[in-house]
Amino acid sequence: MSLKTDYKNDKFSGARKYRKTDNEDGTISLEDVTIYEETGDVFGAADINATNEAVNKNTTNKVNVTDIINNLTSTDSDKPLAANQGKVLSDSFKKDIEEVKTNHKKDIAAIKGLKYATFTTGGWSASAPFSQTVSVTGITADDTPVISLYIPSGTSSADAKAQAKAWGYVDRGVTGAGNLTLYCLSTKPATNFQVMIKGV
Repeated sequence: MSLKTDYKNDKFSGARKYRKTDNEDGTISLEDVTIYEETGDVFGAADINATNEAVNKNTTNKVNVTDIINNLTSTDSDKPLAANQGKVLSDSFKKDIEEVKTNHKKDIAAIKGLKYATFTTGGWSASAPFSQTVSVTGITADDTPVISLYIPSGTSSADAKAQAKAWGYVDRGVTGAGNLTLYCLSTKPATNFQVMIKGV
């Protein structure tokens, strides 16, 4: 229900004027004979009842200061959260975003970054499966890098062919804390070769 909001007062000059009439029962009657420039509105019982009803309704549904929750642990479903907690959530969200950005940059750097390791003829274990472990700075056991043969510029055709053959004997690679181990299940490489490691 919409309450009236355009009440007006009577407009007239001077004081109100009344005409008195003597009644037979000894009482008098007063007749308003004021000359009005504009007749105002009457605020009656219906108006005050409507106003009070609206006030009571708003009072019933109001939020008490003591109902405001200033934490992020409450499970109440009918109480408002303090504005301060909005800032707490916002700050936490911004922190998480910055951490994601930082980690993303680290991941991109790792993907773009390259490391190299040299496996020598004398570094392999004596018996099959032949293995050799070399140090690789920054690599971890959780890494899953791309490992491929690396033939440096200036390598002769014969050496490149020998290194490719040696690399062909490698069956798998396993990362560790600061190292990389290659395994050759049946044949031991007969020449030194380098590998390129991408993604650490």
